[in-house]
Amino acid sequence: MMNKIISLSIVLTVLCSCQSKNIVFEENQQLSPGLEWLTKDIKTFNFESKDSKTNYKSYLLFRFVDGFKYKSFKVKVTQISPSNIEKSTIVNLKIINDNGEYIGEPALDIWDSEHVINENLSFSENGQYKFKIESLFPSVSLPSAMEIGLRIEKK
Repeated sequence: MMNKIISLSIVLTVLCSCQSKNIVFEENQQLSPGLEWLTKDIKTFNFESKDSKTNYKSYLLFRFVDGFKYKSFKVKVTQISPSNIEKSTIVNLKIINDNGEYIGEPALDIWDSEHVINENLSFSENGQYKFKIESLFPSVSLPSAMEIGLRIEKK
């Protein structure tokens, strides 16, 4: 039993040390328990900006399961500033490459992919920003989807 605990501790330490020290925000939110992203399910992420002089890079994180059938789909990301100024971006999430293979990191039958939203993100004012993420998939739901997330890193 003690060997298992020590092994688990070593694995967790290695995994945690692999995280980028530049990440200032990362959150993932579960989609429908039925493994689908309903188009009416808009996810909201809150980020506190304390530095209006730093440049950031933002990513959309998408977790899906084997059997995902679409090469790509579009997502709308809306950034809302503390003074309620909205700025929207359409991101095309490419999930399957030209060879028919999934893009991302596999873990058994679950895949994690990351997609750049903005290479030069800056926050003109300090305070609470909201990011709303919504599927623009042309149907009521996007099947085989598990989670959507947002990561913000210092450049």
